Amino acid sequence: MLTAMNLVVPFEHLAIAHGDAQGARRRFWTTLTVIVLLAGALRVAIAIHTGLTDPGALMTLRFSENIAGGNGFVYNVGERVLGTTTPLFALLVAGGMKLGFSPIGFADALGVVGDLGLCVAVAAWLRALGFSRAGLLAAALVAVSPRLVHWSVTGTEESLVTLGIATALFALAARRDLLSPRDRGPGGGSRPPAALDRHLPSAACQPRATPWSCRACAR
Repeated sequence: MLTAMNLVVPFEHLAIAHGDAQGARRRFWTTLTVIVLLAGALRVAIAIHTGLTDPGALMTLRFSENIAGGNGFVYNVGERVLGTTTPLFALLVAGGMKLGFSPIGFADALGVVGDLGLCVAVAAWLRALGFSRAGLLAAALVAVSPRLVHWSVTGTEESLVTLGIATALFALAARRDLLSPRDRGPGGGSRPPAALDRHLPSAACQPRATPWSCRACAR
């Protein structure tokens, strides 16, 4: 009887810990979804109300128009001079024009998507490090940042560039953490970073009583 009770209690603790983790995960992603939707609504409203377009973006959009029209990567037809610092962005906008979108509208849409992606990226990264609330706060700051809002609705590439840089830095940091010597197992294999490892349910598990014991309990 005592042995049976000893087996039941760990199962109950494991179920409670699993339910708490799922609830926290659900609240995190629900809150982040609300932040992203509000950020998108804010940018769309500003874009419609102000009609802002950065003067520098007009040069890139001219290249996009000529590319979409089959005139090549030129500002003036017949003059092969590179006059944009963002050729990849010009190609993306040209692709949107080929699909029937207006150049300014499509460029603004790319900027908004870049900002929304940045909200998700910073929140997910901080959550992976164990700072869920800080991640949501960072996403909210990105959502209302005047500079980022301005970039995203003026037809420029800064929002996508910022997202690309942030994602590359996060991926590099994650790779270094995963491959660092202190995070290698005894046999040389990699294991989750210490920041992630702390959140495995070590306190709720008893590895010898449950057949699916986690690695945090086994160490």
